[in-house]
This record gives sequence, structure tokens and C-alpha cells, in this order.
Amino acid sequence: MTKFDEYREKFIERKTIEDIPEDNIVFFVLFFVETYCMDFCKRKIVYKVSRPPLPLKNMLGLILLSEILKESSARKIADFTKTDSVYKLVMGGIPVSKESVTRYKNYFMPYFEGILGKTVQMAKDMDLSKFVDVSVDGTKIKAYNSPFKVIRKHDLKILIQVLKGELGKEEIKKLKLNARKFYYDESKTLEEKLALLERMYAELKISGQKSVPVNDIEARWMYNKKNKAELSYNLQTCVDCATHLILATYVSQNPTDDYDLPIVTDMAMKNVGFKFENLLADAGYCNELVIDYLQKSEIVGFIPNATQSRENKDALKINPVSKDNVYIDYLNKFIVCFAGYVFPLKYQYTEENSKKTSFGEIRLPDKIKSFYSNSEACKNCFYKDQCLTEKMTNRQYIVYGSDLMIEMLLKMETPEAKEKYSLRPVVESPYGTMKQFYELNQMPYTGKFKIQGIVNLKSIAYNIIRISNLTLRDLLFENETYINFVQKTIDQYTAKA
Repeated sequence: MTKFDEYREKFIERKTIEDIPEDNIVFFVLFFVETYCMDFCKRKIVYKVSRPPLPLKNMLGLILLSEILKESSARKIADFTKTDSVYKLVMGGIPVSKESVTRYKNYFMPYFEGILGKTVQMAKDMDLSKFVDVSVDGTKIKAYNSPFKVIRKHDLKILIQVLKGELGKEEIKKLKLNARKFYYDESKTLEEKLALLERMYAELKISGQKSVPVNDIEARWMYNKKNKAELSYNLQTCVDCATHLILATYVSQNPTDDYDLPIVTDMAMKNVGFKFENLLADAGYCNELVIDYLQKSEIVGFIPNATQSRENKDALKINPVSKDNVYIDYLNKFIVCFAGYVFPLKYQYTEENSKKTSFGEIRLPDKIKSFYSNSEACKNCFYKDQCLTEKMTNRQYIVYGSDLMIEMLLKMETPEAKEKYSLRPVVESPYGTMKQFYELNQMPYTGKFKIQGIVNLKSIAYNIIRISNLTLRDLLFENETYINFVQKTIDQYTAKA
């Protein structure tokens, strides 16, 4: 008899399972793990410890259940496996330590992305959605690093030179406080300090920013919705418009949303198993790369430009010379300014476009710039003193966009496209839930890999609750397969008379 069987027998003797109602979420979690996640639980795991490894199926169920119940403390989870009926059921009566909880959560970290895909598969099997319309959006999540604990690029160079012996130690006195603290830190060896500084410098070269955080060197300075700079990550999410289920997540280091839509959309299509018909996104994704990607992927996109987005929100700019207050005829290629003068297309040229990312510099589709002007009209205009500065002789409007971009903008002017685009805000629903109930902005983890793993774990918990709610629990209990599973679980852990 194994140690696991001994614990299970003792658990059965206590008859603790009789305290748990049949509609408890724990049975749904166990059903999900046993039906969809056994591929992740059959792997052999070896730790250099005296005791044998814990059952992976039970530990995965424990981690998912604790996240669903919004319990993130490893110590409390470990205590609950000794005192709480629901946690005991998941572990089959096996008590675990807080170190085991942390260790197994780290073990499953690379697999959470695949497990998120399994929640989407479960929703497909239950026929909850056809996944016709999806919405993509991004939000900033705070990094676990104080905004004051950073090292400037100039100080970084001097630190590297001093540690290599190229500069004298007297240069340390000229550095800022954080750089000096790093130099005098005795917890790291010289080799570890140099290796970390080289990584910091590489991150700065990629980001192009002026300082790098000390605790989480992969975080970036980004502007939040209050226009305040914070050390953050940019979380991209693809959400199904019908069910509000999270189809995929991608943690990006790019401060803007411009170029991450293809990545998260490909991840979502991999989880769903087929291409979407329609994709909705806000004006932050209106660029040539995204338009070109949608056209090659044969996905119908609904993406307005900045002016159309502000018009939908009734927040057009007040400045009369802004492009918000002119009429642009893309087909006949002219612009009518606020004073009523016609600005014809003067010339057009192509501009090369590239972007620095965490993967290095990538080549993007060329930008097409169109210039509209009417010098004669500006000379005779009654408003030229208000419209033109002292150095300007005439007003010139620049419009970006290829033929595919113009086609998208014209489509977004139609009532049908506006009605379809009204579905886009559903992507905000998971963000609100995750930030309010799952502490998305207060995660005590550093590094893009761990942040991605924990975001996927929280998304799995969100999806399981969402699927459970969509089936209304009662309808779920009409499923014969599920009823048999619950009864089998109850019979397995109930003492027979």
C-alpha cells in the first residue's frame, strides 16, 4: 500500500466529503482536470528530496481550486489541506507543505498556457460558443518594482567599467544612490553583478529607454490611463464576444499596442482550432502590420482610426485645424478644411518602417504618406492668422495609409461596421474582473516568464468560473457524464456502512 492510499483510507474514515454539496465548484475543477488535463499530469517528476513526489493530478487541482477561491498564500493553502473539507477532497486527504505548493506552482508554470487552451476546448465541447466574433485589447499591469529603484544608463556604463577594472573605484562616489547600493551589495559575487549588469544593458538597448529597474529588469516604463509613467508590462488578451471567455493572453514589453495583435490572435486560433470570422480592436491597432496580417489570414477586421474612435466616443478635438474637423475623401483624394477650402493630393511617397522589440529589430510593412495642401487658398483665407504660425506659409495635411488601410477606414464608416464594432467593449469585462478580484495589478512576481504564467493561471480560473456560470450549474447536472463523475468521486471518498 502506497502512502497515497494510506492517506485516502484515513480521509474516508472521517467521512468529510459528506459536508460538501454536490454543486460545489470543486467537482467541476476535478472534472476539468481529469477530463482535459491528464496529458499534463502523466509526466514523471523527480525532485532531490527524501520523500516521493506528490500526485500531479491532485496538485494541479489544488492550484486551480485555490486560484478560483482567490487564495494565493502558499501557507494558507497548505493549512487548508489539513483542515478544510474541500481542499482535503482535492488532495485525497494528503496534507502538503507551503514549500510543496510553491514548488508545484512553479513546475506547472510552463503548462498554464496549454491548460488555458483546454478551458477553451471544454467550452467548445459544451457548445457554449461558435467563436465567430473575437475582440483584442491591451492593458498595463504594474511590475513588482518601485519606480524609484532604477539605474540610469549612464550609471550602468560606469558600473560595468568599474567592475571590469577599466575605471577606478573613486567613480562610484559620482553615481546615484541605487547604483552605489548595487555596487556595495555583498549578496552577489563580482561575476553575478557583471552578468546582471550586462543583461540590464542589453534590455536598455532593446527598449531605448533611459533607465532600467533593479528588481525586474524586463519591465518597461509605460503610460497608464491616467497618463502617468509606471514600470509595467503590456497584457494583450483575445476574448470571445459571445461568452466573454479568455481565448489567449500575451504579456508584451512593448509600451504600445501597435504590433502585438498578430501574436495573441495566432495563440487564440491555436487554442480554438480554427480561424475566426471577425476580429474587433480599437484604434491602437490601426497600422499597416495589423491590416496586412488580417488580409493574409483572411480574417475580417473592424478597426477604426483615431479620429473615428474619438467620434464614436463623442470626444473629437476642439482645435478646428485638427484632422478631426476636416472632411477626408479617400476615394477622390482630397480634403476639405474647416474653412471650406479644398486641399487636393499633392504627392505621395513610401517610408521604410522597422521596430525594436525584445526579439530584436523587425521589418514592418512600409508606411505610405500622402500630402494634401492648397497654398493659394491659405494665402487668401480669412482665418490664416489663427490657423498658421509665423513660420508657416500654408497648412499641409498628412494622411497615412495604403489601399488596404483606406479600405478599412471606409468600411468603418458604414452602419453595419459600427454595429459590429459595438461588440468590442466585451474585452473590458475580463480585465475588470481580473484586476478587482484576482489582484492582477498586485502580483509579487518578476520576469516576463513568471508574469505570463501567473496571468494564464488567473485566466484559467476566470474561464472555469465563467463556463460553470454559463452552464448555470443546473444544466451542468443534466449532463450524464458529469453526473456520473460527481457520483463516482463521492462514492470513492465516502465510507461504506
